[in-house]
Amino acid sequence: MKTEAGATSCTAMALSNNDMYAPSTTSTCAKAQGPCADTRTAVSKMPGTMQKLTYIIFSLIYACSVQAAIELSVDELTLAREIGFDPEILKMVKKTGHRIDVLTGVNRTGNRHVSTGLSFSSAEQQTHGLVERLRARMESMGYRIYIQELGHGYVSDRIAIIKSRDKFDILRTRKTHAYSAGYSTEQIVDRLKGWDRRYGLKLIGAGYNWIKAEFVHSPDDISRFSRELLEFCPNVLSSMSGTRAQLERDLKAERIIFLQWK
Repeated sequence: MKTEAGATSCTAMALSNNDMYAPSTTSTCAKAQGPCADTRTAVSKMPGTMQKLTYIIFSLIYACSVQAAIELSVDELTLAREIGFDPEILKMVKKTGHRIDVLTGVNRTGNRHVSTGLSFSSAEQQTHGLVERLRARMESMGYRIYIQELGHGYVSDRIAIIKSRDKFDILRTRKTHAYSAGYSTEQIVDRLKGWDRRYGLKLIGAGYNWIKAEFVHSPDDISRFSRELLEFCPNVLSSMSGTRAQLERDLKAERIIFLQWK
């Protein structure tokens, strides 16, 4: 349900715009206050039950109009076809208002390489929320979404999407390694698989030399696990808590680990 320039109609905007995928749009209410004001006035004069029912109907109309408004361009459809992605995945990203790019990685020398997937930039304060918001639906469709690059507030973060039902393909795609510690990508994957079996592991992000993950269950013996963590990644104290005591408190409270090798 749209008017000129893709603006949502005033009856649809009379309700809420809480759709989590909806991009910002300019309502015709800003252009034509009269009709919208008349609509709001008419609804407000209805009996309570009828008013609630009307709001529900308008909500459904708004949701449908937003869904219909998100269409892929010819270039975006071509990209989806070339990399074998379901166009719905691209639509989900486009609904967040972000530009869709081809996935590229960065190796330890700073050179970029093209991978099969998508990526888009995100402001640091929005990155984690976007990944969590899109994760469940994308995983149910056979895709993995994760943080690919951390800008640390200086530049935008980057979020990546690959087609895989294996969570550890995130590391294989990023070629995550710890050469300084003598670990290849598959050796790191093997260690994470062990933790996944013991505690359940949700991968949040991965770079060429770092991993961010969350445990589903806290390790039973935090002290013992912290020793294992320090042995595997000695830099964990500098990248997380600073002291082993604080590391153990953080593991118990948040269940999140950030591992980075030089």
